[in-house]
Amino acid sequence: MKKILSVIGGFFAGIWRWIKETAWVQPLLIVGIIFGIIFAIPSVVDGIRKIDERNNSAEKYYKQFQVSLAGAENSAADKLLDEIKDNSEGRSTTLQGQKFFLVFVQKDDACAACLDAREGFEYLAGDGKTLLDDSRKIELKTIFVDQELKKKNKEDWKKEDTVALDNYAETAFEAFLLRNADRFEEYAGDALNTHYYINDGITEAQIEDIESADVTRFQTPTMIQVDFTDSAAHPGVTNVFIGIQGAKKLDRAKYLADAWNYKGQFGPNYTA
Repeated sequence: MKKILSVIGGFFAGIWRWIKETAWVQPLLIVGIIFGIIFAIPSVVDGIRKIDERNNSAEKYYKQFQVSLAGAENSAADKLLDEIKDNSEGRSTTLQGQKFFLVFVQKDDACAACLDAREGFEYLAGDGKTLLDDSRKIELKTIFVDQELKKKNKEDWKKEDTVALDNYAETAFEAFLLRNADRFEEYAGDALNTHYYINDGITEAQIEDIESADVTRFQTPTMIQVDFTDSAAHPGVTNVFIGIQGAKKLDRAKYLADAWNYKGQFGPNYTA
């Protein structure tokens, strides 16, 4: 081994001596190094940019609050919808005192509005928290409609040993919609009873898309506001809307704050 290392070391030492003793090679070497650095700069900059985008992506932000689709009917997402239903109908009090947005999102490159909404949520959690009337910390729960699930080459989101309808789904979210079609029909009904609908905020076409529980019609971000605090007029689902309004971060934060506070277009005293 020592002989091999000695031979390799001698080879490179010989090259170095030749470079030092051959005057015309040195300028070429310097020029080559300079051009190498110049050509490498774009790749380095691009790499830094990609790292920065990944660290600051909306996808990474929303994953902090993700409710997973893994586990078919036993998934955390299914259990959350059941919990909202049971608390709304008085069979459970596990969500008593809680208030949150359930937001259906996608990866960054598939949902520009998800990026915009993220800015609003982040602002409300920081400098914009004074926009929230109840002084509560804004809370999110997210479901990724493009969550990919594989477990030992078997889809983890399908029921086992059954011929359930969701076994014919192509994705975890489609299976989730099929299993919970009645829930989304109820959310559509909830939307029709909101001030936001009365004030022309959400359209009937959008409500029909929610009601359909059809993966090809489902839009992101769809936001379902859930409120089981004492101040809720009707505990349960209190707002349903799609997308985000506002050209700037502050405008988007104010839009979400209006929903949280039941004011503006989300309130009873709205005038266009």
